[in-house]
Amino acid sequence: MNKRKTMGLMSALLVGAQCLTPLSVFAAANTPVVVPESTNVYEQRFLDLYEDIKDNSNGYFSPQGVPYHSIETLMVEAPDHGHESTSETASYYVWLEAMNGKFTGDFSGLKEAWNVIEKYYIPTDLDQPGQTDYNPNSPATYASEYPLPDYYPSQLQFGLPVGTDPIANELKSTYGTSKIYGMHWLIDGDNFYGYGRRGDGVSAPSYINTFQRGEQESTWETIPQPSWEDFKWGGKSGFLPFFTGDANYSKQWRYTNAPDADARLVQAMYWAKDWAEEQGQNIDTYVAKASKMGDYLRYAMFDKYFMKIGAQGKTPGQGYEAAHYLMSWYYAWGGGLDANWSWRIGSSHNHFGYQSPMAAWVLSTDSDMIPKSPNAKRDWAKSLDRQIEFYQWLQSAEGAIAGGATNSYGGSYEKYPAGTSTFYGMAYDAHPVYEDPGSNQWFGMQGWSMQRMAEYYYESGDSRVKGLLDRWAAWAKSEIQLYDDGTFAVPSTLQWSGQPDTWTGSYTGNKNLHVDVINYGTDLGTVASMANTLTFYAAATKKYSPEQDYQSYVDITKEVLDRMWTLYRDDKGVAAPEVRADYKRFFEQEVYVPSNYTGKMANGDEIVPGVTFIELRSKYKNDPDFARLEQAYKNGEDFEITYHRFWAQAEIAIANGTMAMLFPGDEVVMNVAVTTPQNGDVIEVAKDSTGIAVKADASIDKGSISKVEFYADGVKFAEDTDVNYEANYVPTKDNLTAAGTKQVTFKVVAYSDKNVAKESAPITVTLKFPGIELPVVNIVKPVTGDVIDYKATQTPITVTAEASVKDSTIAKIEFFADGTKIGETTGNGSVSFVPTKDGMDAEGIKEITLTAVATSAEGAKATSEDVVIKVQFKIANKPVVVVTAPTANTVIDATTGKQTVAVSAEATVKDGTIKEVIIYADGKEIGKANGATCTATYTTPDGYGPRPDGIVNVVFTAKATTTDDMSATSESVKVQVKLPVEQVVEPSVKVNVAHNNKGGATTNTIGGQFVVTSEGAVDLSKLAIRYYYTLEGNGAQTAYKDNAGMNLNKAPWYVNLTPDVSVNVVPVSGNQYYMEITFTSNEVLDAGGKIDMGIRLSKSDWSNYDQTNDYSYTSGPVVLYNGEVVSGTMPN
Repeated sequence: MNKRKTMGLMSALLVGAQCLTPLSVFAAANTPVVVPESTNVYEQRFLDLYEDIKDNSNGYFSPQGVPYHSIETLMVEAPDHGHESTSETASYYVWLEAMNGKFTGDFSGLKEAWNVIEKYYIPTDLDQPGQTDYNPNSPATYASEYPLPDYYPSQLQFGLPVGTDPIANELKSTYGTSKIYGMHWLIDGDNFYGYGRRGDGVSAPSYINTFQRGEQESTWETIPQPSWEDFKWGGKSGFLPFFTGDANYSKQWRYTNAPDADARLVQAMYWAKDWAEEQGQNIDTYVAKASKMGDYLRYAMFDKYFMKIGAQGKTPGQGYEAAHYLMSWYYAWGGGLDANWSWRIGSSHNHFGYQSPMAAWVLSTDSDMIPKSPNAKRDWAKSLDRQIEFYQWLQSAEGAIAGGATNSYGGSYEKYPAGTSTFYGMAYDAHPVYEDPGSNQWFGMQGWSMQRMAEYYYESGDSRVKGLLDRWAAWAKSEIQLYDDGTFAVPSTLQWSGQPDTWTGSYTGNKNLHVDVINYGTDLGTVASMANTLTFYAAATKKYSPEQDYQSYVDITKEVLDRMWTLYRDDKGVAAPEVRADYKRFFEQEVYVPSNYTGKMANGDEIVPGVTFIELRSKYKNDPDFARLEQAYKNGEDFEITYHRFWAQAEIAIANGTMAMLFPGDEVVMNVAVTTPQNGDVIEVAKDSTGIAVKADASIDKGSISKVEFYADGVKFAEDTDVNYEANYVPTKDNLTAAGTKQVTFKVVAYSDKNVAKESAPITVTLKFPGIELPVVNIVKPVTGDVIDYKATQTPITVTAEASVKDSTIAKIEFFADGTKIGETTGNGSVSFVPTKDGMDAEGIKEITLTAVATSAEGAKATSEDVVIKVQFKIANKPVVVVTAPTANTVIDATTGKQTVAVSAEATVKDGTIKEVIIYADGKEIGKANGATCTATYTTPDGYGPRPDGIVNVVFTAKATTTDDMSATSESVKVQVKLPVEQVVEPSVKVNVAHNNKGGATTNTIGGQFVVTSEGAVDLSKLAIRYYYTLEGNGAQTAYKDNAGMNLNKAPWYVNLTPDVSVNVVPVSGNQYYMEITFTSNEVLDAGGKIDMGIRLSKSDWSNYDQTNDYSYTSGPVVLYNGEVVSGTMPN
């Protein structure tokens, strides 16, 4: 196939893809859509994009054939690197290949996609060893979920009963294995993080994971870790202590499945099967694989710990009591490396965006795709009904679909607040699973999910979903913005208010559930998803309700597809520039690391408290776009970049292909040709010539020709709307041969009245300029092979050129470095330029090609021979910094009063200069100095020691930064401070409160996670916990109860205390306050029990607290029982 493209010129567009930035500037189209003769325009677009994606030189695939998330590498959204891949990407790969088979009859790409999936996305038997001892009656060990990363790790609660897994035995019996057949969601395509396959450190691609620490953990706050955890990297127990608390960590593997991706793959294979049958081809082997994947996908229908649905407590489910029958956010599985234990979990959280009624219908009705397990058909049939009800329950008054539902309120199965709307006993959640940003504020979820519903309606004719789709499609169409200048926008960010009515079996109109569009943009993948949805909706309406308007949906969808193609087509696909205001978080975002943790990434990056996003990912500094990002950040500017995401390119191709399949009546036959001059003509250009006449002929079988554009050597020089189609070309004298000739290639492009265009065949002529002498030009300084030292003195490089021409004079000499103009002289002379570091190699060497172009007085031009020089730049090295005093394990005696200790640090760097050194005590800065040394003073804390021996551990670290902005953190130096021990009379009740501080020294939220234990029976109604602090500024304060629950070692095992916790803010004097936590319940906490509470306090204006002067931040809370202090010490 001849590759035909539309090359669009774009101005800077302020748009956001998944960063939800509004569109504010638009570009006009100026290059046509190119359509081969007698070919459907939308089908051809699919074929053009397919060829772009499969062109190895464009960079969509790794050397192993794994599709990258994006061509570009500097990227942070769900993946934190562009050359990672997701199971979502893999599912789009299969869908793309299936549609290519439809149009071309070639299904070999589909088979290759499956080979890649089974080799790299579905963990092989070697990647998931063991599991023969998996116990469906005890599928996993319980650990609570918390809202914030700094509430983690979550303690594993081995004694807490969980529900039973009802599908494990039938899967094992059906397939003869204990292994799971599902895709892991995140793949490191280039082994960027260095973990390798099964811990070998080198193989690519490799399985990795990121998110695991609560709904507020954005990608910016994650710590990438290997799925194969053998303790080679991280701390002594690898990365596990970030997530779960365990007295004895074990080496293990673990994988997470994204159910919407596996369901999309099933959906794509349904169409692939039909299209292959149409063409007499057999792909049954791959259809069977999709069916098998659908069998295991049922794990997504169950609660995380198989707890009973709607119980509002940790009530273990038996059999299908734990089945919500929806496509939840994930399912996961794991096991031991050195032992045969294993676990499996579902998910308690369900997002409408992950549902797939199309896959559920296929897996319950299509005889070729119904899975083999005895209960699979029944389960998927029930899931289809439940999913349809889910959409109906969540449809807003406007028509958009709201978030979802959870069976584990607060992440620990708490009782729902009064008035919470429910769906089969599960609580409404506006943004399931993630809040930074909210998981349902992105418009893309609407198109992704409703496409499956529209496709289901088109194939099944199920009247239950007609009204749902009518309302959604009308809302979506009303929000499409078409502007007079040819640009467009669709919703970007959505805002939700209210909640749906509790589900009773039918849609109520949800008058209290509303959506507002906050801003609009051109996230092109999202645009294509919406277009695909509206196309299927229009086709289904035409099929089942032909009397109803469907044509307006076809028309507006074609208009959006046409404008997108015209505006944003480039040489690698269809893409728009994006402005990423959030990329300042590369440099500013601190990643929470517990104070007692130290470790290293595979490349040696330190994992310590206070570490930032970029410090955990220092390899990003070698990214080709990093210097530009860093400069934008230093300039206080938002970063702009154009991404070619695989899923978006596939979605755009598929949306065009869908239009071609469902509404194929858009054939156009256009004929266009250059008629004068003829190919091969030699034209003598007279000295006084005013130009050359170029003529064309154009015709069309439908509609009319609106204009013809004329191009010379690819550059447009004229257009004509008159039917004679003629233009005047004025030639230039550049690039002449010694004989005074040059070749010029002409072509024309004809536009129809529908903005479809046809390009003529090119013709090439030779122009002859009599009596023209060419200049002779040479660069005389520097010369090829020169190496210019830029390691120290960076003075501009001078380039000198000389030129002459027979019987005339030189008008100017232009100078170029790597094709970029650096200066100009009016005769022989010199210019200067300063080279940049971009493109230098690992040794700091950059090759630069210099050229000069001389122009004579008559306009004749000649170019010099290339001069290739090398510039040696300074290589920035990471510093080495050590804490020189005090030494490790020093004991500081503060039993007689406060003591001060001198803390010092020194730093060195090879071939560089240390800019500053900062010293920290327990992660808090205590000193900073310019230069290579720093001395700070540490003052021991007030009060008594928390342990019987009065010992408090203090960890000192230092961080050094060079003038090249390279940073490094020292090894930790731990010392002991011996404080006085309070002599108290033992109270009759002993209560202990462990407090995990919220935030750092400066934070807008104080409090944190409180863990209460006792050594005897404690009546909670008599218990009070006080957190003392200093209030900076004035204004109201608000307390938040994130979670509160009591774990017992006997029935009822768990009590939800959230409704029974009271939090009051009490002024003491001046700006001194305490937050008091009390209980209205008379529940009893026994020895061996435990209360976990997440309690926070913030100001109404969200300004910061300074915790360095907060008593309880350093000395802990004070506990009172019956008004008597039983733990901690009252402040003075």
